[in-house]
Amino acid sequence: MFNSLFLTALIIFLLGLIYKVSNWFVKKIVAPGQTITTFQRMRSAAGGIFSVVFSPKLLIVLRVILVDVLLQGRVFREDVTRWLAHMLIFYGFMLLLLMHALDSVVTEALFSDYYATVNPFFFLRDLFGAMVIVGVAMAVFRRYFLKTPRLRTGHRDHYAIIVLAVVMFSGIGLEGLKITSHSEFMRMVEDYAGMDDEEEIQALEAVWVDQFGLVSPNIQGPFDDDLLSAGYEVHEGNCLDCHASAKWAFTGFTMAKLMKPVAVPLDHADGITILWYIHIIACFAGLAYLPFSKMFHIFAVPLCLIAGQVMDPKRSLPANILTRQMVELDACTHCGSCSLHCSAGMIYEALGNEYILPSEKMTFLKKMVYSSPPDDRQMKAIQQGVYLCTNCDRCTVRCPSGIQLRELWYAVREALLVKGPSPAAILTPFSFARGLLIQPTLHADDYTPDSYTHLTLPTTCRV
Repeated sequence: MFNSLFLTALIIFLLGLIYKVSNWFVKKIVAPGQTITTFQRMRSAAGGIFSVVFSPKLLIVLRVILVDVLLQGRVFREDVTRWLAHMLIFYGFMLLLLMHALDSVVTEALFSDYYATVNPFFFLRDLFGAMVIVGVAMAVFRRYFLKTPRLRTGHRDHYAIIVLAVVMFSGIGLEGLKITSHSEFMRMVEDYAGMDDEEEIQALEAVWVDQFGLVSPNIQGPFDDDLLSAGYEVHEGNCLDCHASAKWAFTGFTMAKLMKPVAVPLDHADGITILWYIHIIACFAGLAYLPFSKMFHIFAVPLCLIAGQVMDPKRSLPANILTRQMVELDACTHCGSCSLHCSAGMIYEALGNEYILPSEKMTFLKKMVYSSPPDDRQMKAIQQGVYLCTNCDRCTVRCPSGIQLRELWYAVREALLVKGPSPAAILTPFSFARGLLIQPTLHADDYTPDSYTHLTLPTTCRV
């Protein structure tokens, strides 16, 4: 059952990853005057990667990986609190993944004396889990209680928080239930201690009830000193080498204390198996849905940050610009930094049009590229949103993911003009911005409404 679930989740994850990456070379916002094939975009990307790897720009890549990816330098400069939450979630989850979920592959290979219930591993597992929970709590507080101005929370944000919360709390609940479980205690006695003396088992059980959080249906404290003394001797001879005190697993031990009143009924109902399935299914569901969720930014953001530093604004090929823009759509974390510092944000507060905010324009872009075309109401709202943009570039400067946002807004304007006529009051500013970006190859007398297909981007606009 476990292997089937894991294999299914892994296949869905890999197929989703292939689908998302392939879209980087297939989808586009708009490319006036250019017919660039998928093969050309892939070839250009491969050539660009090759030229960076075998050039001094490789040092820039390494610096970006260290400062902006691993240390999250751009997030730190933007908001220290959000940086701390992000670091706690990312590193806590990754360390938990490596040391717990992949312990048979990673931890056992690195440490010959590894055993899950001995220190430091017993303590570290709970420490990493606590890091994730604190980070999630900070994210929840920011989105739902702090009421950060202009920060809008969508279903993708809800999903990211919910799936992490379910994975972590089901894991802690499972650990807590194992600590209290009498059937789990008896299984360990049979499998590892090999004891058959009833008096010794009873003495050991008394110690585990007194010190390890075990909830027994047979005996309850307080216990006399002679019984505990005998139990400690049994514990030292059979359990001490492979099981540290449950108190070191501080999150699970706290949960065990909370579950104590219902521990025996849960144990009789095979609660460990139920929680195990909830935990595993939540983990595998998160893995399968990762390429289609907000969490895919863990792959896209590093590429976006690197591309922003190594791509030459004057020499980058149009094919690579199109590909980078698709990566940027997946790199957006919907953090709201761009909207918080948007020069047109005060107009949003007056009009209520969410597409005035840069973060919501990014949401529109994703829908426009990947799903159905916008309806009339959305079209009018996005036209107003990009028209009211002041092109101040504050959103680009503030973006922790390194997205070239102003460039995207120019592309959106062109895409909207290509899709159909705009209201007269908006068309003139659109045309002005379009004229700044595009140089006609036709004589003015030869221009027709469809001749935008013969226009090309000037080299000064190729980033």
